[in-house]
Amino acid sequence: MKSFPRTLEALTLAFLASCTGSAVISGDIVSEAPGEAPNGEAPPSPGSPPPSAPPDTPPVDERVGQDRVEAGLGFYTSKACVVCHGEDGRTNVGQNVTLFNCPSCGSWTALREAIEVTMPPASGNLRPSDCVGPCAERTADWIWAEVNGWTLTEEGGTRPSQGAVNLGRNTRRIKTPEALRADFARIFGRVPDFLEDSSGSFVEAPDYWFQEAKLGAVTLNVLVNAAVEACGGESMPALEAAAVQAKCGEWARRMWLREASPDELRSCVDTAITVTRDLANPQQQLEFTCASMMVSIPSLTF
Repeated sequence: MKSFPRTLEALTLAFLASCTGSAVISGDIVSEAPGEAPNGEAPPSPGSPPPSAPPDTPPVDERVGQDRVEAGLGFYTSKACVVCHGEDGRTNVGQNVTLFNCPSCGSWTALREAIEVTMPPASGNLRPSDCVGPCAERTADWIWAEVNGWTLTEEGGTRPSQGAVNLGRNTRRIKTPEALRADFARIFGRVPDFLEDSSGSFVEAPDYWFQEAKLGAVTLNVLVNAAVEACGGESMPALEAAAVQAKCGEWARRMWLREASPDELRSCVDTAITVTRDLANPQQQLEFTCASMMVSIPSLTF
């Protein structure tokens, strides 16, 4: 596969970090810095210390954890839990209670105790005493790790601190190939050849809405090359700060559907005039600046 120049690689990563609003890059996962605490709570005020980290309890061995989860799924299915909570624990059937971030999920111990004391509700030949001991423990494991995605430990499980819990409300998702093709067509009037048949370069979408999509190196390579190809047809200004800033503002409105912030405009101008100064000519500098905006977080995510 074609590789973009190292200079473009550097400016692309710079723009991924700088043109984000409150978003940040974490490894190959695009996420956003917490802006809304879960359950409608207000986020920490500016300057306040970060929320405390969960206790330093090591996670259980992966194989042991998987065994516990699989056993829990067996109990969950055999004890008729699916009747009220659905096969995935989130269906909101029966009693209309989802197990995702459930009221009893404040701790693994509280969840296990709630299962032992109250689940399954007395109905027909079902009684709460039907799921106690190992049944309650392993069912709690499945709900904890599989439904909520939290960490199992030797003595139960831990969850992120309240300020760090991400319920999908503050996470930016990578757009699908179809959405990105539509964006290119809207912004540039056509879909670049590099993106036309590139679905195989995208990581499969996550199973659940609250899980974050990954942006792999191959996908980024395709998107950058597609952006360079599309930006090659742009009418470019003179390589002078005021003219470039005006063009950067236009690109932001077309690509991001919003106005660029002063910091974003400064970053765009700096990319065009300073970061790309080793490229062949001013036209190429501006094309690569355009491309870096097209592959920044506001363009690639929703």
